[in-house]
Amino acid sequence: SRGHCYFSTNCKTMNALFRKIIWWLLWWLPKRPLHSVPTGNGQPFSSEPNPDEIAWAEETGWVVRKLDEYCNRNPEYAERQAFLERVNAYRMKYPPMEIPEAWNEEVSDLFIAATAQYLDTHQAAFNKLYDHLTAMIHIFQHDLSAWDKSKQSLFSYHDRNVDDITGTYVSFPIACVKARRELNNEFNRYFESNKDQSPIILSQVESFRSRVTDAKPENIELLMKEWDEKLYGQNIHVPVALEVWDLIASVDDIFKNKRSVKDFPVENMMLSTTSEPNLEELAFAEDTRYLARKLDEFCDRLPGDLERQAFINRSNAYKLKYGEQPRIWSTAYMDLIVDSKEKYELTYQPSFTELYRGLCVLIRMLQNDLSSWDKVKQAQFSHHESNVNEITNKHVEFPAECINARRELQELDNQLNSNSGRNSEIFDQVKSFRSRVIDAELETIKGLKEEWDEKLYGQNLHCLVALEVWDIIVSVDDLFKEKLAVPRRPVDSLPLSHT
Repeated sequence: SRGHCYFSTNCKTMNALFRKIIWWLLWWLPKRPLHSVPTGNGQPFSSEPNPDEIAWAEETGWVVRKLDEYCNRNPEYAERQAFLERVNAYRMKYPPMEIPEAWNEEVSDLFIAATAQYLDTHQAAFNKLYDHLTAMIHIFQHDLSAWDKSKQSLFSYHDRNVDDITGTYVSFPIACVKARRELNNEFNRYFESNKDQSPIILSQVESFRSRVTDAKPENIELLMKEWDEKLYGQNIHVPVALEVWDLIASVDDIFKNKRSVKDFPVENMMLSTTSEPNLEELAFAEDTRYLARKLDEFCDRLPGDLERQAFINRSNAYKLKYGEQPRIWSTAYMDLIVDSKEKYELTYQPSFTELYRGLCVLIRMLQNDLSSWDKVKQAQFSHHESNVNEITNKHVEFPAECINARRELQELDNQLNSNSGRNSEIFDQVKSFRSRVIDAELETIKGLKEEWDEKLYGQNLHCLVALEVWDIIVSVDDLFKEKLAVPRRPVDSLPLSHT
């Protein structure tokens, strides 16, 4: 049935109004297979359908069939544009709130269902779109005061993914529409008080790129110095459009290609201005090249545990040994490390974005949630902590924002962690209790469950605990679920309804 308000004319009117509101809300938004739409032959129209109603039903049917088709394949660019143009014309001709009540309700319902099904089918892509949009909003809200190439790179990564997803699909969930609107509002607020520098920077970089492309090898160093000191080699202090960032990155890549020395033997490099480079300088060059090559190698594959630890140990020793290398030593080798780190960070940007997001959640929870700590918050905290540890234990280098967030988290943890002794006490307590549960007979399990709930950690947990402590608490909860589970009868032995 279409509704349950059959008691009065007012109820029927409210039903019709509610249906129109739902249709309007789901205008861009779709649960069942849809292959045909009645246009007067199957379901009755109003008693005397007029040409406008028939045209509306046929046009709605076309939109529904297309949405059904796009559940199975994404349209090509031209096809997508044609669909969107026709849908826009449809929206202007048939505004949802102006559809007469007497027109065929089945057609309206099919349109709503088609949109809902389309969104359900592509939900995974829309979840990613929402994540990218909210990440861009977060960056714009918190990082504008200290904008740099690292933040621009992260922002452009999300921006590119948003463009890819929005350029693929034809309808989007209301959450994504709202997030896009919020991001546009952030842009508008920023550019109301700040002139958009993108056109100026675009012109500068295009001109400079032509000079670099045509430059002779002996002029590259001077151009590199100009790029670093006067333009955008070292930094960029304002947000720019994606096309501008891509052009800046292309200049960086040209310099890397023209100045790459990873495969040069050490003895062929001009190491310093001195005619006789010393042994320490030669060792510095060799160590630097080794680290750069390993980072390049790890862009193609992640290292195993032993290989990762060996690299980190050698990298730490390198930093201790050459932290303040003499200025007369060649900068070319230092550029190798910088270039390799940038390449590594870009290769694993999605992982580092997830890592940064997880660290930010942990920081926010430590700052805001400790006064009302419970098992739900601990479960959420431990989930993010576990993800952070998993990503951290795979990689050998990390972007600056991840390092800074990790440092902030560590400082917060140090301030709060007067409970290291408490962690040890809870762990020993739960470990002992867990042994009792494992060895318990069935008749004593309920008593142990009451003790766990009332005196220990079955119902709640009022302080933050380490991940290993939380894991053992969860293991006790799982033990009780297993031991107290009621055996399920086979389906064929269950009574069915009387019908």
